[in-house]
Amino acid sequence: MIRWLIGTIAVLAGAALLFLLALKPLYLDPRAELQDEVETLTDRIASHRQALAERGRIDELIDGYVDQTLGGDVETVDHRLRTRLNRIGEHVGLNDLVVNTGRTVAHDSPARRRYRGGAMRELRERIDFLVHEGTISGEGAFDDILRLLHHIEHEPWIKRITNVRLDPRDNGRRFAATIRLETIFLPGRSPQDVPAQVEEPEGFESYVTLASSNPFRIPPPPEPEPETPDEPEEPEPEPDPPFPYNEWRLTGVIEGTADAEVWLRRGNSDARRLEPGESLDEARLLAVRGDAAEFELDDQRFLVRVGRTMNDREPVSR
Repeated sequence: MIRWLIGTIAVLAGAALLFLLALKPLYLDPRAELQDEVETLTDRIASHRQALAERGRIDELIDGYVDQTLGGDVETVDHRLRTRLNRIGEHVGLNDLVVNTGRTVAHDSPARRRYRGGAMRELRERIDFLVHEGTISGEGAFDDILRLLHHIEHEPWIKRITNVRLDPRDNGRRFAATIRLETIFLPGRSPQDVPAQVEEPEGFESYVTLASSNPFRIPPPPEPEPETPDEPEEPEPEPDPPFPYNEWRLTGVIEGTADAEVWLRRGNSDARRLEPGESLDEARLLAVRGDAAEFELDDQRFLVRVGRTMNDREPVSR
């Protein structure tokens, strides 16, 4: 009797164990999946709450950018861009003034890569902003071209100058110039007040030295020195003095999409034009950095800004 009872208990225990093992995937696995889904939804809700809390600040930032645009549609922006560039060109006195506008490129919203599902389709298909191209060209003196660039840079609407092309003529007395730029705008979002036209931007004083010079003019060759009779040998000359970097001034830089150049002048007679890799004595030009040129001398890198001499150096760390 006792053996029968023990055997029955063992059979029941084994059956209970088998039942629990069979029940585990039916209960524990769906429970774990539901917990993961709850955590994912909780994180998403927290993210949405944070985004809603920051919505007001973001809207103010976007409104600030909108107020620096020329309009909210292609036709308006195209018209105002042409008008602004024409007025600037006439103001600085360019001859043969031509203003054109180019293509308009749409940039998709980041939501296209972030959100999925039919509920987010409107966000995914929304255009974030558009870029409109413009070109101004004409002919004038070096001073006129510098004022044109300075005026465009200080206009209060958003823009980016993408290319500047200069074609010196008459030994640098006149220049044919072409400037390409881009401006952005948000579709359907017009500024409350169109940015006012700048009549005479400040700050051109820093270009006066460069404007008054003519780094593109090729000086005439020096007159040959008269022959002199042979003189008796003199003592061995002293070593040459160090190169006069303090007398060479950086008068201009060009940083284009493909080429870069810098111009240097010494007094009113000596002028040099360098491309990256070329040297003034032992100072090798590395690159153009905005309104400055980067050189390397004795394993030391330094910047020289427009209007300053080669001794006015700003160290650059490697």
